[in-house]
Amino acid sequence: NEHLSGLYIIQKGQVKLSYDTDLIKTPSENSLQPETLDRSDKYQRSSRHLIKKEGGYFGEWTLLGENIESLSATAIGDVICEVITKEKFDSAVGPLVKLPQDDN
Repeated sequence: NEHLSGLYIIQKGQVKLSYDTDLIKTPSENSLQPETLDRSDKYQRSSRHLIKKEGGYFGEWTLLGENIESLSATAIGDVICEVITKEKFDSAVGPLVKLPQDDN
């Protein structure tokens, strides 16, 4: 039940992400777009499960200081991830500025 602490880059293995699509309000969650959609999900409208594979990433929204409370990440077998925390990122590159959203 811990919140994600940064950008996770999967070096080995697979991670299953589960989240409530009704609670996703900002477009900065690019990694939550389906690459492989769990077919058991078709009857659950607001819940989604994604499988992220080696080389994939998730948690980029944490670099903007955002949090997704409904998201859970579960390792499928042995997994190794590199984690870049907001603090590490800010000290290396400087803080990211959120751009205003176009309402068109």
